[in-house]
Amino acid sequence: MKTPQFEALTAEAKTLYRKVVRQWRITDEPGLSLVLTACQCLDEMRESQAVIAKEGAMILDRFGQQRLHPACQRLKEARAHWLQAVKMLNLDLESLQK
Repeated sequence: MKTPQFEALTAEAKTLYRKVVRQWRITDEPGLSLVLTACQCLDEMRESQAVIAKEGAMILDRFGQQRLHPACQRLKEARAHWLQAVKMLNLDLESLQK
């Protein structure tokens, strides 16, 4: 698959995409689109985790009060969308470990 969306994925997400498509023989366009969405969400989760690891989960707002870093919300949303895509594909990702 050589779409701009696929090419924008990290190496980790591309590897996951290839494993899922190969192992479950996904060939239909809706299925491929869901796998791509799940992999994009994985990349978003990793990016958010990196920001949180670097800057911390709490930041100071303009009034000097601590509040949750926006990356925490992004991580939460990306994780929810990733889980939703996996559920829609009806996949058992534990079998990918083997």
